[in-house]
Amino acid sequence: MTLKSFFDLVEIRTKLASLFPFLIAVLFTNTYFHSFHLGKTLFFFLGMVAFDMATTAINNYMDFRKAHSETYKYQENVIGKDQLSEKTVVAIIFALIGFAAIVGITLAIQTGWLLLVMGCACCFIGVFYTYGPIPLSRMPLGELFSGVTMGLGIFAITIYLNTVDQKAFFLELDLQHFALTGSTTAALAVIWASLPLIATIANIMLANNLSDLEQDIENHRYTLPFYLGRKMV
Repeated sequence: MTLKSFFDLVEIRTKLASLFPFLIAVLFTNTYFHSFHLGKTLFFFLGMVAFDMATTAINNYMDFRKAHSETYKYQENVIGKDQLSEKTVVAIIFALIGFAAIVGITLAIQTGWLLLVMGCACCFIGVFYTYGPIPLSRMPLGELFSGVTMGLGIFAITIYLNTVDQKAFFLELDLQHFALTGSTTAALAVIWASLPLIATIANIMLANNLSDLEQDIENHRYTLPFYLGRKMV
């Protein structure tokens, strides 16, 4: 597999969508909480990008496997177009997810259980967004789940990593009890600040689904634009 094929498989050009809420979270943390931890932030960034690439690779792989259009399968999908080995693609997916898991577990050990809960929730949605018998990306739910996962999930995790010493949000958990503590004001501020990011990510997904509407219908992928319709201007 060439470097170009790898970049096409993970659609490296689309990673700006996850970079945007990450950068806004760093700026928000510095401004609102006056806190920043460079090491943890950069380490999370690497894991975040790796998992984002993995979900995109899963999406291309599942689209290839489930394609009903031979034209799409062998002329437009990168796996068929570049004649990539399916075993190699699967190995890359597991390697990226494995690296992201190592990053997440390491940071959770350093910062607490709440990161593990948030990370697992985002990863669950990220994997089953494209994988499974009825993935979320093949239903009119992609905009909602991608907006919340990336717009709020990445945003909140980045803020958590940079405010863990303040315990603005913290989960205590042991065999005897558990307790979720934090500042209600801070939590509301994070949710409020994430709303434009959620809307932006959802709109990016909607625009992508609009442009792929005919191709998605050919491959039995019924996204939100299929149900809403698209008015031709």
